[in-house]
Amino acid sequence: MVLCSWIVSLLLSSPQAFMFRKAKHPYMEFYQCTTNMVIENISTVVMDGDKATYFFFGIHSDTVYMIYHLSFLVFVYFLPLCCLLVSYIFIIHLIRRRPTDQLVPSLDNPLVRSLSDRRRKWKNLRMSLVQVAGFAVFWAPYACHQAWMLLHEESAMQVSEFATDLMLLTAVFNSCFNPLVYGAHFYKDFRTLGRQRDSMRLSKTWSWRERLPPTTEITTVN
Repeated sequence: MVLCSWIVSLLLSSPQAFMFRKAKHPYMEFYQCTTNMVIENISTVVMDGDKATYFFFGIHSDTVYMIYHLSFLVFVYFLPLCCLLVSYIFIIHLIRRRPTDQLVPSLDNPLVRSLSDRRRKWKNLRMSLVQVAGFAVFWAPYACHQAWMLLHEESAMQVSEFATDLMLLTAVFNSCFNPLVYGAHFYKDFRTLGRQRDSMRLSKTWSWRERLPPTTEITTVN
């Protein structure tokens, strides 16, 4: 499953390698990666008077750019979000459908171990749901604005440059949000890790002693 996810990720991200190129800024002395004039350089030029029109295998260059940007939004935001929502809905359904008394029992205390396993599953699931919610919230402004640009560029260009930069920074901040979620989830366990190990070792020792057969005392008669 992990190998399949890596293969799908490689296939979906491969257009980035063909669409981006390093180009010099027209007015300043630095280079950057851009999609500007990438399709035009490998397209067929059709002159209509003084206006040049570019066709990439019979498709207008503007249509190619729209398909690329739309697929980028789908593969980066909308498709992963739909997959995450469907997967976690299915996981929640499985956890809720499985009753507590059907969980794997323990020799020491079946009820306590079953409830503990169920509580730990819900705790880990809540952490994952917070990450999914963070991904949806942080990426939503940038993705919606980019979709707006594709549908109606003239009205979308009225948004200030500061707001567009803030949307991009919000999307990038999602990568900084995930470590905070992990830290908040595991901080308590990390802080009490030593005491948990001691208590676990002590409980294992007493459970091992309780399972020992009773010893027989032998007395000698003088």
